[in-house]
Order: sequence, then structure tokens, then C-alpha cells
Amino acid sequence: MNISKEDKSSLILLLTEVIPKCTAMSYGVVRVPGKWEGEVKSSLSDKFFQQLSKNLDDGGLTSFLRRYIAERIIMSGRGFPPKIERELNAVPISSYPEFSDALSAAREMVGFIEKLPLQYEIAIPIFHDVTDRFPDNLDLKISDRMRLESGVRVADRFETSTGNEEIDRVYTSFNMSESYNTFLRDDIAYLTYRTSGYVSDLQKPKCFLDFYDDIRAFFGVCIAFGICDYMDFLSSKENVVIIGNSLGSERVYAIGEIAETDISEATNSFFEADEDELGTIEGVAEIFAPVVQLFNSPEVDRLRTASIWLLRSNLSSRGMDKILDASIAIEVLLGDRAASDRIGLSKLMANRCAYSLGKSSKARSEIYEFFMEFYRVRSEIVHSGRLGVSKEERNVVLKGVALASRILQHEIGMS
Repeated sequence: MNISKEDKSSLILLLTEVIPKCTAMSYGVVRVPGKWEGEVKSSLSDKFFQQLSKNLDDGGLTSFLRRYIAERIIMSGRGFPPKIERELNAVPISSYPEFSDALSAAREMVGFIEKLPLQYEIAIPIFHDVTDRFPDNLDLKISDRMRLESGVRVADRFETSTGNEEIDRVYTSFNMSESYNTFLRDDIAYLTYRTSGYVSDLQKPKCFLDFYDDIRAFFGVCIAFGICDYMDFLSSKENVVIIGNSLGSERVYAIGEIAETDISEATNSFFEADEDELGTIEGVAEIFAPVVQLFNSPEVDRLRTASIWLLRSNLSSRGMDKILDASIAIEVLLGDRAASDRIGLSKLMANRCAYSLGKSSKARSEIYEFFMEFYRVRSEIVHSGRLGVSKEERNVVLKGVALASRILQHEIGMS
């Protein structure tokens, strides 16, 4: 990040003034004066402040300061102050040698900020039910940023120890999991992803959110093509943990259990494709060819969005949600606002669906009639305020979700 001399001087001055006012507290908490962020905004140029906010992943300079100070305290091996009689204990940051000279510490911080955004690699385990089936050298490119890799490759790249037990103990506690190295397994597959930004909020780092949507799209396609499926009573119940590091560092940088329920459920889907094909690189590539085709299509935005909605439809246990999510996926794939204004959206999509999927006049007629019935149920739910579907409509819902999958398959094949 390029910083002008004026903004650099202002930022160093602001940090020099705030560092002595910060305190380190028990449980890895760093307290920063509450009104400090406002002073920062008024002291820096608008252009630099906006650039800074973007490169800090919109977490703000206060979140950065907390994370930066905590990192330095952890890596020093001194740790945070212990609790005293059930009360939080607080000590000035300046009591740590790293921050005793506020001006030097401020210059070091600004030097770090100039290196932003950082490059990250993150990974999430998938397909727990087919352990030891993927090749050890699996490295399938899904997109420019995402790959499907073997656990052997991933475990080799994510070092989980500094070599200092005390630092490791504090660091793993700070990163919200004291057993994350158990999730670096070499017998399962991982989706890996490269992104940039700055992880200041471990609960939901914004620079990870695109990965979350790509995970959703990945499993939406997998379910549509029968590569995997999700049924609550059959799928595994493994904790879904995301791990990450900053490229060029040998240290696992961020880790936490994913809070989004749909990702947790999707990554616990059970594998349905031919497991015998998993033993070779060529076999894996053939299984996941539709996924690769979607992420490398000129129509990737439209197909990715539809896949996400289709995943939600498949994961939902409520018929009402299934039909609404499936209809959104279909509208993303077949909708055309200009044409629908002339002939009506439902008729437009029914015709497009029938002529895309039907191989004969009879098949097209049947698809058209079913689509209109499906859309009738969808419209009644939307416009009547109903909270569910009747017993007779459940079959319409399931057939509608299957139809949405067929449309996605067709659109990917044509892209």
C-alpha cells in the first residue's frame, strides 16, 4: 500500500499517541480507547482512509491495532496477564518491551501496514465419508483461486507449531481452538483458496466470504450432478473448521469453526459418485469436470449464483423454503426481465425450460405443464402468506428441485 508522506506522518503520530493508552487484559483481550477511530478518520486524507479500510478488510484500524498488538504479545512468549480472583487483570501495553518505545512501535506498525493487503491461503476439509480414497498427490484446479487437494498436500503446507510450547499454547487459545492440528488430516480432501486482505476478525473475516460462497456453489453443482448428496440422517457430523495462513509464513494464522449452517451441512454431504474413480487423478478430474466447467465459464457469475440457491433448496427441510429457493435458482438461469414483461415470467421460463430439456413434443408439453404447476404453488406461497405446503404439493416441490438441477446441468453444459 502506497502512503503519502503526509498521511504516513499523521498515522505514526496517531499510533504513537494511542499505544500508551492501550491495555492488555486477561484472555488475550487488548483494549483500545473508544473514540480513537474518529480521530484517525479526521486526521487522514479521505483517499488514504478509504484505501486503508479496504486493505484492512473493512475491519477498521482499531481491529487491526488489537490484532497486531495481541500477535506481538503472543509471539514474544510473555503472554497476557492472568486473572486475579475472578476479575480481569489489565496492564499497560507499554509495560511490554515491544511497545515501551511508542514511536518505534508506531513506525513498525506503519511499515507493516505498507505491506497490506496480505495474501492468504485457506482450507476446509470435505467428504469425510471417503477417507483414504483420494490420491496423495491430488491437486485439481477448480478456478484461479480454488483447488481440490489431498490432505497430504495441505498438511505439508500448514505448520502448526512455532517450536515453543508456551507460545503454541497461548497462540492456539487466541485462535479459538486448542486442537486445530487434529483437523490437518492426510486421509481426507480439502478445498483450498487464495485471497487477500487482513484478518482482524477471526469470527467472520470478510476476505474469506468469497470462499464461503464458492464452497456453496461447489456443493450446489456437486449435488445437481449426483457427485454428493445431503440427508441429515446419513451425512457425517464432523465439525467444520477453516484453517489458514499468510503466504510466506510458516504459521497457521487463523482458525475457527464455521458458523454458517449451510456450509457446515454441505461439507458433511456424503459422496455418491463412483468411489472406484477416486483412486486416480484422471478419475477425480472426470468426476468434478462439471464443477471445473462452471467456475471457468464466461457465465460463471450467473451459474455460481444459481448453484448457491440450488444448494439452499437441497439442504432445507421445509417444503416452502425448498420451492422458493429452487424457483430463484431457475429464475437466475432462465429469467429475462425484458422478455418477461411482454409474455409473463412464468410462461417465458416454462417455454425455455421445455425447449431446453425436452427431446420430443410430448416431453416438452409435459415439462411445460409441470413447470406451470410448480410455479403456481410457488406463487401461492409468495402471495398468500402461507407458511408451508400441503401433503399433495410435496411431490411437486421435490420434482421442482430436481427440475432446477436439470436446468443447471443443461446451462453448465451449454456454457
